[in-house]
Amino acid sequence: MIHNCSALSGWVLSAKDHPEMQVHTAVQFASEYRKLAYELAVKDSGFYSLRGDEPYRIDAIYREFDRISSGSYEDPQDCFLRAQVASAAVLHAVQDRLLSRRVVFRVSTTRHKRYLQENLPRKFFCINADVAPPWRERLRRCCDAALYWFWRRRYPPSPKS
Repeated sequence: MIHNCSALSGWVLSAKDHPEMQVHTAVQFASEYRKLAYELAVKDSGFYSLRGDEPYRIDAIYREFDRISSGSYEDPQDCFLRAQVASAAVLHAVQDRLLSRRVVFRVSTTRHKRYLQENLPRKFFCINADVAPPWRERLRRCCDAALYWFWRRRYPPSPKS
């Protein structure tokens, strides 16, 4: 999943400023798309013993990857927009702790680590301000913020050109 997200987010970042390149999103992603690891994981019983709604989230991300790689969107702009959403879905899964941050950073390339560091939030906000999260969740969020700070220090973002 991380390889696919890295390929997709790399294409999205490079084609964002060039509308003429956005037409080729499905073709470009299909050339780098890998699904074998997901198919093997689904056959393993360990996949369904994952906690919470992690298997459903992973399945939804892979369905979106499939749609993009097959070019099933009629409008190329819509395909590019869905590619942006799909690459951000992995980022949100890391933020929500549905994907292990340790594993994600271990298997990510240096460029993808920088992408994650630049886009993971520096502070965590409560969605519903009326109901504060329990103290354990607040502690986890503080630990996450400290971990992201450490990762940004260890792998500084590339200079913008």
